[in-house]
Amino acid sequence: MKAVLISAAVAAAFWIPLGLCTAAALTPGSGGAGGFALHLLAFAYLSVALCLAHFRDGPLLAAALWLFAFGVLIEVAQVFVDGRSSEFADLAVNALGIGIGCGVYFGARRARVALA
Repeated sequence: MKAVLISAAVAAAFWIPLGLCTAAALTPGSGGAGGFALHLLAFAYLSVALCLAHFRDGPLLAAALWLFAFGVLIEVAQVFVDGRSSEFADLAVNALGIGIGCGVYFGARRARVALA
């Protein structure tokens, strides 16, 4: 039972922030200051959380591609939201955040294996 609760909490730690990021990204006119830092931190966090929740021992490339595809979909959807725009720079920062997050996860996973 404890393992199920932990697994659910880890999954929620990915899906709830993903939903909040989606809502923020698709809110009319909510873009602005701090965009670079917000994209970087959000995608770095989401990368680690996605790996923990659904790709614990799986290929990190699959997790990175999944999250990058999400970023592309958000940028496309923003074209249809008043006061928002789609920018290639956002995708580049998203990719950087994904790389950082997957790198952090990979390093932690290797350290855990080395200590075992």
